[in-house]
Amino acid sequence: MAGLAVAGLIGAAPTAAGATAPLTPVGQWIVDYNEVGCFASHKYQGGTDSETLALKYSPGGHVVQALVVEPGNDSHQAEQSTGFIQIDGGKSVIKRFLVYGVKTATGSSKMRSTLLGDAEIAQLPAARSLTLAWSGERREFTLANMAPLTKAMSECIADLREYWNMDEQSGATIRPTLVGKIGNYISSSDYPDIATHNLNEGTSEILLLVDESGKVRGCFNESTTGFAALDGQACAAAERIRFTPPHDPAGKPMRSVFPLTIDWNTIFG
Repeated sequence: MAGLAVAGLIGAAPTAAGATAPLTPVGQWIVDYNEVGCFASHKYQGGTDSETLALKYSPGGHVVQALVVEPGNDSHQAEQSTGFIQIDGGKSVIKRFLVYGVKTATGSSKMRSTLLGDAEIAQLPAARSLTLAWSGERREFTLANMAPLTKAMSECIADLREYWNMDEQSGATIRPTLVGKIGNYISSSDYPDIATHNLNEGTSEILLLVDESGKVRGCFNESTTGFAALDGQACAAAERIRFTPPHDPAGKPMRSVFPLTIDWNTIFG
């Protein structure tokens, strides 16, 4: 579709100033519309550090994943950290962060991830700064051109819903059929070690994008368990699930979505 598989730039960002030395935005927002998601990223410079703030929008419209990415090795296992976010220096909202490292073809990166809910998403169009804090670290990002960015993301989400045959209420008008049982794909071995150690439990609500062959092409958190490790593991575990795709009147396989609830309390038990 026209709104998918598109990458572009939005606006030029001003230089931040002030005694608190927020990270300085470099260049423009980079937006990436593709068939499995709506993404936006912006590079920042502060002192000797170069970091990227990335936003991943769920097609359900109720969750945005915020990621802080910086180059460098992070040999530690994934950790869960309690922190907070602030928008425009307002009220601190307690959040759980997942702190981990990833290796890519060009090197290694340190990742810090958390989920924004409806209340935070509603503030983004007019937001001028976003502060994230975790594990004794704190980043203040100066924001610019958020109104056109969030408008572009809304348009991308609308295209994504149409592409995957979703209705306006984030439910599937056309659903695939699960092959076997969920227990064949997700078990206690998927429970994250850090969640096991901390006795974390909860229920993950995720949305799977299923292609014409019945494979999972994308996964999004639609709510948070309150524990970042469980939020992250839900999609990692669900990507191995297989489905029988629905068919159109002519018998052709169709793209579809599958809302899935994972009860970690049962799995842990």
